[in-house]
Amino acid sequence: MNDVPMQVLLFLLLITAGQGLVLTAIVLTQKPRETSFTLLGVFFLMMSLGCGEKAIEGILYAGTGAELPIPLAFPFAYLPLIYLHLRLLAEPKFKLRQIHLLHFLPGILMVLASYYLVPGESIYGGFVIWSDPASVRTFFIIYDVYFVAHFVAYLVVLGRLRDRIVERSADDPCRQWTLRVLPVISVLSLSWIFVSAFGKNHVTGYVVSYLIHGAAMVSIYGFGFGFILQTKPKLARYLRSRQASASGLAADILERIRQSDIYRHPQVTVAKVADSLGLSEKAVTAAISAGNHANFNEFINRLRIDAFKLRATEPGARALSLFGLAQEVGFASKASFHRAFKKHCGQTPGEFLAKQGS
Repeated sequence: MNDVPMQVLLFLLLITAGQGLVLTAIVLTQKPRETSFTLLGVFFLMMSLGCGEKAIEGILYAGTGAELPIPLAFPFAYLPLIYLHLRLLAEPKFKLRQIHLLHFLPGILMVLASYYLVPGESIYGGFVIWSDPASVRTFFIIYDVYFVAHFVAYLVVLGRLRDRIVERSADDPCRQWTLRVLPVISVLSLSWIFVSAFGKNHVTGYVVSYLIHGAAMVSIYGFGFGFILQTKPKLARYLRSRQASASGLAADILERIRQSDIYRHPQVTVAKVADSLGLSEKAVTAAISAGNHANFNEFINRLRIDAFKLRATEPGARALSLFGLAQEVGFASKASFHRAFKKHCGQTPGEFLAKQGS
């Protein structure tokens, strides 16, 4: 391989790796620390490791085609990270859960397999476990097909997400950020496919494809620093405003439940509460969660206990038994009433009434 193009390539990769690590550190340490921002920081980290891997291999193993014994590049993580990052920004109800790790599992397994199951082939490295030539060829055909299918599928999904976001007003910060980052992400993805298709088989293709890919990554990092300086403050204000709005809506829903007295029905359920308020069950559950209540039953028992305390201090209440008062506010059994009261108040109902009478 010509030394000059190779040196240019390694220099570009080293610059992008260093730039990306600085950008990663800034994104991950700046406040406010939002999950969506963390995913973007991990995206920059993955890209930096990928660039660093190729630069280190070019320096340490120049002319040998050897690769590091441990993979640092996981290109299959790029688009899932961006997809989840944008969804968290765009959809207030979207929450990151363990099941979303499945976005990354197949790609990670494919990369590890290319390192540890088959002989190294050009840009692929590894330790030999399967050495039969026919099996190796079959594996890399499957790998390349999955590689292209992965990027194409996520570009389609990101395109659909973009279509939903662009319907917002022109001054929406989430819309502005999406329209800035997705075109460059698309170029990055196409350049990576170009690397996979042409970079393994020809010296010139190897250099040209990685130069294109490196240029795309430099552009990504440029947008990254623009994100820190301009877009992130706007998005942070946007997220705080959205959280405040959601908090206010949740408080309104909880107050409507208190005023409705529906909690006094012994067989009350989420569905019955939602139906009485004209809301969805999901909205009621989300409001209870936002109000720092463990679950629906905990919230209902808290309302019942507050109602019991108020009722027990009214004139004529002493004529009723403790359980009679508990039944008025919705408790169906003595055991559940005493258990809930003790849990929420740290004392028994009798102890509470004794203190009220003293």
